[in-house]
Formats: sequence, C-alpha cells, structure tokens
Amino acid sequence: MVEQTNGPVGTGDLSASAVFASDNPQVAVVDRQGFVRPVGDGLATITATAGGKTARAVVSVEDSGRDEPWNFRNHVEAVLTKQGCNSGACHGAAAGKNGFRLTLRGYGPEIDFAVITRQSFGRRVVKTAPQESLVLLKPTGAIEHGGGARFGVDSLEYRVLAEWIAAGAPGPSAGDPEVRGLTVLPGAVRLAPGQTQQILVQAIYSDGRVEDVTHWARFASTDAAVASVEDSGRLRVTGRGEGYISVGFASRVARVTVTAPYEAKLDPKVFASAPRHNRIDEINLAKLAALRIPPSPDAGDAAFLRRAYLDATGTLPTAEQAEAFLADRSPDRRARLVDRLLASPEFVDYWAYKWSDVLLVSSRKLPGPSMWAFYRFVRESVANNVPWDRFARSILTAQGSTVANGAAAYFVLHRDPIDLTESTSMAFLGLSLTCARCHNHPLEKWTQDRMAQG
Repeated sequence: MVEQTNGPVGTGDLSASAVFASDNPQVAVVDRQGFVRPVGDGLATITATAGGKTARAVVSVEDSGRDEPWNFRNHVEAVLTKQGCNSGACHGAAAGKNGFRLTLRGYGPEIDFAVITRQSFGRRVVKTAPQESLVLLKPTGAIEHGGGARFGVDSLEYRVLAEWIAAGAPGPSAGDPEVRGLTVLPGAVRLAPGQTQQILVQAIYSDGRVEDVTHWARFASTDAAVASVEDSGRLRVTGRGEGYISVGFASRVARVTVTAPYEAKLDPKVFASAPRHNRIDEINLAKLAALRIPPSPDAGDAAFLRRAYLDATGTLPTAEQAEAFLADRSPDRRARLVDRLLASPEFVDYWAYKWSDVLLVSSRKLPGPSMWAFYRFVRESVANNVPWDRFARSILTAQGSTVANGAAAYFVLHRDPIDLTESTSMAFLGLSLTCARCHNHPLEKWTQDRMAQG
C-alpha cells in the first residue's frame, strides 16, 4: 500500500492575487484562478506573477485527442461520494434511504453498480434517455428529493453521470486503474489567523497516471478552532495552535498540517537553554518553538516525586520516602529515583498488570493453565527488562503449546483474523480499526480486505 506523500511546507497562498499566463494557448490555457486546461499536444510554459516575482511551470500535453470515457469506479463513485450520496447520513446508511442503499463512501463499486442499474425497475439509469434517469432528476431537483438539490445541469457532476449513462453505463471491471496513494500540496502550512490556503490533491493510480482530484476529494477539519475548510479544499485559519485537515479520495486518506504560531515574542535562548534529557525532549521543544509556546517551568521535586511514583508503580511514595528524597540535594537525585523505581518489585507488579490487561489475560477467556502461563510470560518480560519490540515480536511469532509457551495464548484469544488484526493494532500500535469491521475505514487508509488479510 502506497502511503500518503506530503508536499512542501507552505507559508501563504497568493493564487488570488497572482496573474497567470500561458505562452502557448494552442497547447494549454490557464484561467484567472490558475486552473490549466489542455488544448492540444505539445509544450507550454505557465507563468504566475505575484508580489513582483514570477514562477514558471512547464506543461507537457500528449494524446489530447484521445477519448477517455468516464469510469464507474473512479469517476461515478467520486461524484456520489463528493455529493454525500453514499455518506452515513444518506444512502450509505446501514438501511439506506427510501429503498436506495449504497456502500459507505463507495467502497463497494460492484455492489453500487448493481443497485444503481438493476434495482427500481431500471429507472435510476435510462440508457436511451440519460436525462430521464433518477440519478440525474433527483440530485438536480427536477423531482422531489429528500436530500435536496445537490448539483446543477450545467455542472461537471451532471456531465460525468450523463455521459457515463449515454456510453451504456459500463460497470467496474478488474482492469480498472486503482488509486494507490494520494499526494497533498502543501503537506503542511504555517499561517496566521485569517489567512487561507488552497489544498491540491493528486491521485496516484496503478497504471502510473497522476491526476488532480481536488474537485472530488473530501475535506474535514480535525479542529475547527484552529482551521476550517470548504468543500473546494480552501482552508482558513481560525485560531492559533496546530490542527489537521483530513483529505479523502476513493479508499485513501491523507492530511495537511496547519500551524498557526502564537503571538508571543520569545528569545531563542529560551529553547536553547531548556534542559534536554532524551530524544523526546528534543521533539517536544522543537514543536513548542514552532508554535511559540514557552516551555513549562520545572514543577519542583515534590511534584516530580509524585508523578514518578504514579507513572512507574501506580502508587504514592510513603512519608519516609518523600522526606528522604526532598532532603537529598545531589544533582542526580531524580535520575537515581527513576532507576530505583524501575528496579523495584512494584514496577514489575504494576506493568505486568497493565500489559495483562491490554492483552486480555483473563481466566474468563482462557483455561487456567494457559492463563497463568501467559501471565508468567508477561511478568518475566517486564522483570527481565525485555525491550518492547522484542516483547511484541515474541507474542506475534509465538508457536506451540499455550502451557509451554504462554505467549501462544494470544492466538487462542484471537482466532478470527479480523479480531487478531484489530487487537494487535490497538495493543501495539495504538490504532483503532473497529470501523473497518463493517466497511472500509472512513477516516483512515484501512480497508476490509486488509483487515481480512490480517
């Protein structure tokens, strides 16, 4: 599976004030918004001028006269998804709407094709008179539609559906190019409240094509207090902080990071002089510097002591332990405390319990001997300070008797491949794939096929 590809970090969108031009209109033309349309084969240079500076892009057009019919899997489904027809609030609901049920987000093209072309006495698609098809009459408001008018007769959506029907309404086939990944441009933006940025989305297909699918992509903000986004993909920064814009097309999901630093004027020395004990501190301080948030002051020895005990052992220090630590003035007292806690039996008890809970080690789910063998494996791994990657690998590659090798009981708990995939992702990756039990995940890149493969 191809992962999302992020473009460069953007610092402002000047498209609205830019002047665009093509040096060869016989090959490609560009409108005021910067949209380029091919006209004939050849090369053309597109220029954009803004703020006294000019940028250029070379456009190569090939096979401009070749007819490319609309494809059900990649075009018709895109129309239905973008207009919300197959969303959970509409025909993508488990029971559908008014007898018309589509797969959620268009993840089942073969099923949707049969429903659209075969059900309702074939009235949804009229090949001899496309304009009389219900899939055009209802969303344009020509006849009553519970979802209201979704697009006009002069829209690209209408054209796609009408021309697909006129071409005989061909169904999806095994040879259709499939979306392998998404590229979003820019992958991250650093803006101030009130500024806007247009997101561009490209789909990478299995046949090597890369298409601009911004018009068909779905956009959503994870934090409207930081940034909002329009259906067209134009985001607007609404507040300070950091948030994400989720971008979806077909079964793929990508994201754009939106950073709006706070107004504080901070001396770089504030971050340069901040204490660093490990790699996590470096990452945390870099993020704070990017957002202009000053590092929190030291909480003090008393707070550190309490937090260290709770995090490592799940208990509070005794009065004697607290008094001894607070009376210690040596510079390495905190490091020594952490080492002492990690070597304590309370640490082993606490984290053996925590991992047993995560891995569902329970007498209600396992026979007694297997349960105790699994628990001993977990406890010994914690006590022997086994690295977490080796701990996970030992469980996921376990074989043999669940009594002789307690880790093998993990597969007794999860006999079904879907249960195994979901539990493994949650326990070791912190990812919830529950949505993909019933349909492809609407917010992530995981599909039902991938879940079944385990």
